[in-house]
Amino acid sequence: MEKEIIFTKGDIVTYDVAYVEQAKLEMNQPNIQARCIQQINDDGTILLDGFFDAIPSKYILPIPIESEIANQVYYNEIKSPYTYHDVYSIPPFMESLSKHPLFEQFQAANLQYVHEVQLWLEKNDTHTLLINGFYGMRKPHPVTFG
Repeated sequence: MEKEIIFTKGDIVTYDVAYVEQAKLEMNQPNIQARCIQQINDDGTILLDGFFDAIPSKYILPIPIESEIANQVYYNEIKSPYTYHDVYSIPPFMESLSKHPLFEQFQAANLQYVHEVQLWLEKNDTHTLLINGFYGMRKPHPVTFG
């Protein structure tokens, strides 16, 4: 028997694409499937960032750390807001964490899902995971007139 997965506000999760399409739910950035829980409602629905309607909790899914969707999540290690950072080439979080000093401890924790990594980082590190809103987009090229 699988253990029940309990989500909390702020967790990075995904959603059942078939349900969202069938329910004709509107969202911004439909190419991004990793979403952050904004609100958990008393009626059993969950509001994700970028959605205009709440979704029944049974359609909210954890993101396996080795999945394609997990590549939309990055480890936020920006030291200063004034440092230039190319948002189009941010590596997925697992690539960044593989170089982290606590990586052996991270592996020993045997985590399966992105929201579990978030919780682990909350307890063991000062940085966290964020959703890369630019994932899969090509870097814009300057327009030249001439």
